[in-house]
Amino acid sequence: MTLFRSCCVLTLLFGVYPPLKAAVIQRDWKTPGDGLLTYDDVNQREWLDLSQTVLSSQFPGDDREAKYQFVLEQTSPSGAFAGFTTANAADVLALARSAGIDTSTLDYDINTLATRALCELVATTAKFPAGLQASGLLNEVNQSLTRRRADFGVNSGSQAGLSISLEVDRLGTPPPGVFLFRNIAEPTAFLQAMGAAILIHLWRRNRHDSASTA
Repeated sequence: MTLFRSCCVLTLLFGVYPPLKAAVIQRDWKTPGDGLLTYDDVNQREWLDLSQTVLSSQFPGDDREAKYQFVLEQTSPSGAFAGFTTANAADVLALARSAGIDTSTLDYDINTLATRALCELVATTAKFPAGLQASGLLNEVNQSLTRRRADFGVNSGSQAGLSISLEVDRLGTPPPGVFLFRNIAEPTAFLQAMGAAILIHLWRRNRHDSASTA
């Protein structure tokens, strides 16, 4: 196969599987158009909307920790969230960075657009006059067994970004969800690597053939 024909084949392949770009995008989970997943194409993960795991009356349990444990049980092979994993702090940090959030600061001007966009993708758990918030519990506890939570939030004119703190189950406060994700092996990165290897091989072979006939 000539170098020209190889380039044409690779062009067709990448037309089907476009090059990888840093982004988070909406996807469907169970039915077309439900938009219940957020795909992180850097870490190749799909995140379930927090609307599906909000620790409200939709789950049994006397408090949020009990409801969290019920959601955790549902990640078993026979559960409603089979295939998903409960996230830890490092996981949500990676998601934030893929979405363009500077996790080293809560500066409003720096993070507000990226944070607001991600909140809308993963589903907000609270809206208030000054902003919005997408909150979820994590698979981490401190020494006193208090669970950690992650909050993506925008407080207009004040702060924006990701904060990680300890959960406080206060009566009347909007309940958080549970951050769940699953790893997705996309073919894009493999095809790109394969295509690059083919082009390098053909380029070297063409150089060798040209040198031999000179």
